[in-house]
Amino acid sequence: LMTIHYELDGTGSDICLSNLVFGGLGGIELNVSVGECYQFLPSITITISFGEVIINDSTNPTTLLLDLNYESTVDINGFQLTLEGVDLIDVESNFFDQLNFSNNTGTIIAFSLSGEIIPEGEGTFLSIEFGGEDETDLCILDPAFTAQIDGQNDYVQVQYENTNCQDIAAAWYDCNNDPI
Repeated sequence: LMTIHYELDGTGSDICLSNLVFGGLGGIELNVSVGECYQFLPSITITISFGEVIINDSTNPTTLLLDLNYESTVDINGFQLTLEGVDLIDVESNFFDQLNFSNNTGTIIAFSLSGEIIPEGEGTFLSIEFGGEDETDLCILDPAFTAQIDGQNDYVQVQYENTNCQDIAAAWYDCNNDPI
């Protein structure tokens, strides 16, 4: 059994084993593959966070807006996710010409037929408008993001800055500060 410890020096992404000589018990020669290289890709992740909940219309405090933000190490080609806990009214993305949602299921899908992307970096990838009077948890379920890696579309690991749910306050409270 052998363990090799390594640390990438930033000059490349390959680790190659070469000029190896191994011997077994009693001087028996061990067959070893020499010169095999293994590519290590940098960490590819998308981090999702919630913006502030904003009342959309001061005359109707039950219509709210919320931005979903991203931080990504790669360009994003498209995404699909489900929002649970709220009644979707509308969704917007500044990046994709194809953006559809179902207010029955809360599923949102976005992509571009013209090659548009969400650029590597950080910002708002989706703005949602939703309704509701009660306290609730708005949760992101089953997010799937794609990016082009080595010429192919691949799913990218998604993580959350804090959690996949955002507490949404009730629209109305009584004198005891209980939601009504």
